[in-house]
Amino acid sequence: MAPPLYFFPKLTLDQLAPGGRLDYQVLAGYGVGLERTFADVELVPRDAAAFDLAKAGPGGHSGSLLCALAPSGPPPVRVGYFPDFQEWEETLGGVWVAADREHPITAEDVSRRRRIGGYQVELAGQTWEIPVIRDPQGGSQLPSSYVYGKDRKATKQLKAQYVDLWLSLAKACWLFFDPEGPYPELSMELTEATNLCLDCLSVNYRVGMIEQNLLGLVDSETWTSILACAVDYLTYRDLARQVDEQKKTRYEARLAELRAAAAETSPPESPDISPGPAASGPGTGQVGESSSLQPSA
Repeated sequence: MAPPLYFFPKLTLDQLAPGGRLDYQVLAGYGVGLERTFADVELVPRDAAAFDLAKAGPGGHSGSLLCALAPSGPPPVRVGYFPDFQEWEETLGGVWVAADREHPITAEDVSRRRRIGGYQVELAGQTWEIPVIRDPQGGSQLPSSYVYGKDRKATKQLKAQYVDLWLSLAKACWLFFDPEGPYPELSMELTEATNLCLDCLSVNYRVGMIEQNLLGLVDSETWTSILACAVDYLTYRDLARQVDEQKKTRYEARLAELRAAAAETSPPESPDISPGPAASGPGTGQVGESSSLQPSA
């Protein structure tokens, strides 16, 4: 186990985690979403290893080190500044991040303590789990609260921390389920698409802008796969294929009935009757494969 290790130059442990509690405002000050990345990391040392580095660290400064602990499995193989075994890189916001040279970062290393089940998708050579955040009918696998209305009937309401994410997936639903689409190549502005994919991944994993640069999870080949899982496109595509196959089966059965009836009523061959042009019927091509709901990636 070797989760990424973060170094905050010129920041003391008392500033990063006063009283043993991670300060999300300090993390937010770096402007790269670390407060969201570490949203389920609250207490030190229960949830993370953190300590002061009094000697010169990455970039030649002292500071503090932070390593979120995985929810299960053995502890990290190395927590500290070991440049002979770590690849350090100064990244966004002036934060330094390291990956262990001998133990590559895995999906489990950045897994949150609580994960929401969903689709399995391969990213950067590993399997990651993406929940259905918003389907075309407005449903979601994200946690909901049961709330009584004025009529004293209970209804489901998406929990507040997920509402913004649910709203942001509206455009992704439109891309996959627009009545005139889906298009041969789905289109979305690059930064918007990358941010949206990371938002989806961040439900189950501690990933954001820094981790994207470190792990390369979102790229030109994976972004549509991530969003397709998040809007449950795979289920609706399979349902559409089943409907097309049922239509094809019914059509072929009806065609067979018509041919059988025609054979029973056809007049016998006679030298006095000249055969007409060969009959032609509608083709029975691969209806399922011509469905408008084909995967785009």
